[in-house]
Order: sequence, then structure tokens, then C-alpha cells
Amino acid sequence: MAAVKPSLGRVLPGSSILFLCDMQEKFRHIAYFPEIVSVAARMLKVARLLEVPAVLTEQYPAGLGPTVPELGAEGLRPVAKTCFSMVPVMLQELDTRPQLRSVLLCGIETQACILVRPPITASSLSQSPPSWQDPVPDLGPSSLLWTPLCLNTTLDLLDRGLQVHVVVDACSSRRWTGWWRWPGCGRVVPSSLPVKG
Repeated sequence: MAAVKPSLGRVLPGSSILFLCDMQEKFRHIAYFPEIVSVAARMLKVARLLEVPAVLTEQYPAGLGPTVPELGAEGLRPVAKTCFSMVPVMLQELDTRPQLRSVLLCGIETQACILVRPPITASSLSQSPPSWQDPVPDLGPSSLLWTPLCLNTTLDLLDRGLQVHVVVDACSSRRWTGWWRWPGCGRVVPSSLPVKG
């Protein structure tokens, strides 16, 4: 697949797909879990209305349980995974869609599977990168932090020449991890509002 030219990140139904990552029973304790799942469920409803395909993963379902019912993912077959990227288990799906240009990414535990970085300021440039053990400050449900699903999934998708749209209010993270790798890497971080239009 040819690399996509950088753009402002336009999402078009005929060339997009929705990735739903690991919204499982054992993650109910995560801060803002109901809000995150609610936004992801709205994203899934809109995707269905616009005939945008959606795919769903579950991280180690034998230990972490099934996808929560409130996501409304009936009819989607969850794909089990044991690595911190959705891409290896979705390769066949990606390869069958040559028109694909954009991936909308929603998920839980972004420090392991999705990635967002906090804003870079003059003062933060002089600081050391945070440790993966540093707690994430409570910034509310829109506080997705660039971390390794996003890091791994996002980088894997970018390597395939795809635009990545991490829907920040449909993601969560417990740790600051990897954010210093992100300046200029080519991902777009919208909330669900401009995506749902």
C-alpha cells in the first residue's frame, strides 16, 4: 500500500474503518469507563449508519472477560489478541480493503495498546520524559495519553500508510508512556464530536 500524503485528517465513510480495542469486563474499574464506553458506542452507531466497517478486539479474553454489552457490539465478532497492537490480528481485514485510508481508534488501556501525548509546552521540553510508572493526572474522560495500544497500534497503522484518528474521549490510560515519540508522527487526535459530525 502506498503511503498516504499527510493531510488534515479528513474522515470519509468509504475509506475509513473503526477499531474498537479491548472494552472488556475486567476493565470496569478504570476511571471514566462508563463514559468512554458510551462514546465508543456512539461511534459504533454512527459507523453503522454510515456503513463504515468496525472491528473489535479483546485482550486475553480468558482472563479479562468478554466485551461489555453496553458497547452495543452485537454482530461484531471479537478477535482475541495477546499483544499490544491490534494490527497483527487485523492484517487480513486491512489487506481486504485497498481503499482504506483512515482508521478511527477507540480503546481501553492505551498505555499498552493506543497512544496519545499530553500537550508539549516550553517547560515540558526541559523536563525528563515521564516514567511508565508515573501516575496519570486525572484530566477527565478526554485525557487519552499517547502510550504503547496507541503506540503500537498507531505506529503499525502509520507504517502501513494509513491516517490514524485516536478518538480521545473514547480512550483511557493509566500511565504516561511514550509521548515523547509523537511530535510530527502523522496521527490526528480528535474528540468524538468532529468525527460524528
